[in-house]
Order: sequence, then structure tokens, then C-alpha cells
Amino acid sequence: MVRRVEVAHATPADLPAVRALLLARGGEGLVGCIGLEVHGEAGLLRSFAVAPAARRRGVGAVLNEAALALARSLGVRDLYILTTTVRERALRDGFVDLPRAEVPEAIREGSQFRGLCPATAACMRMRLP
Repeated sequence: MVRRVEVAHATPADLPAVRALLLARGGEGLVGCIGLEVHGEAGLLRSFAVAPAARRRGVGAVLNEAALALARSLGVRDLYILTTTVRERALRDGFVDLPRAEVPEAIREGSQFRGLCPATAACMRMRLP
């Protein structure tokens, strides 16, 4: 387990590719990132990554919980993901499979749905309390 992970909004000093993401830093520097794109009561988790050296130490769980807390605080009711790698983990976390056509248009029009993620990516939703 990671002894200390700091979750914070990215700053301009952080990598340009993750400026608007939530970042996790451990003793060794940047160890992971996750993004939250908000469209009213719908949100999209994106750009979730953990550095190879930091995997299996709880960083992903810390990032996930921080993103869920942020989504709730912003009034997100339905959270969506597209994934080619973490479907089983997402199912354990409370996401369910969903046809892409059932995702709100504002999210379907974003870059994740329009080409960044392949058509084979699992589309999933979690209803937030």
C-alpha cells in the first residue's frame, strides 16, 4: 500500500497532457492521474493511469475515490467510462455495462467517444448516490 498519496488538481507546472486532470503524487513524484469531464449531471471518467512502479499499491483506489467524491460534489448523478483495460475492476466498483446509444449526447460528442477510445471499448455507467 502507498503510505502517502496526495491527490490534487494539476497545475501549469505539471505535464501539459494532464493539466486538467486530478493527479496523485507519492514520494517518487507523479504516480497516477485521472480526469473527470462534467456535463451537467453526467460525468465521464477519463485518462485513468497509474505509473508501472506504483501499481498494486492502492494508488488507483485513491484516485478513483477522489474522482467519485469530486463528481458527487459537482452534482454528477451518472458517471460513465469507456475502457479497454479495467472493465472487471469497474464492475467491482459498481459500474454496469451500457449501450453507447444510452450515453447522454454531450458525452457521446466528446473526443473519447468520437475516436480516442476504440469502438471495442466497454461502455459503462455508475449511478451516484
